Amino acid sequence: MTKEYYLYVGGQKIKVSEQIYKVYWQEREHEKYLEQVDKKNHLLFFFVPKS
Repeated sequence: MTKEYYLYVGGQKIKVSEQIYKVYWQEREHEKYLEQVDKKNHLLFFFVPKS
């Protein structure tokens, strides 16, 4: 039985390949790690929305 992989994009469930799924989650985990390092080093980033 082949495993199916899905990601949610814009609230919709999209079927993706195993490679895309793994790359997506690898990047998400890397971003989470960088946020933890920033927090540890007392770095803050501000988001300024476009008007």
